[in-house]
Amino acid sequence: MAIISTTVQSTASLKFKTGVNAQGKDVFKSQKFSNIKTSASNDDIFAVGTSMGTLLMYPVTDILRDDSNQIINQ
Repeated sequence: MAIISTTVQSTASLKFKTGVNAQGKDVFKSQKFSNIKTSASNDDIFAVGTSMGTLLMYPVTDILRDDSNQIINQ
């Protein structure tokens, strides 16, 4: 019995630092981008996230990728 895993959806998120709160702790926000091609490489997502970060008012601290997989028994 073979278990097959197929990526069915990918999303990317940019996390950025928007400032500090009254206690002096960093404040972060994120922007999620859906409908990323499942065939996109991590290098491509990183390059796009880095480029988009140059357009933002705040510095990007993390670029995240989240994949959803369908697992079937074949």
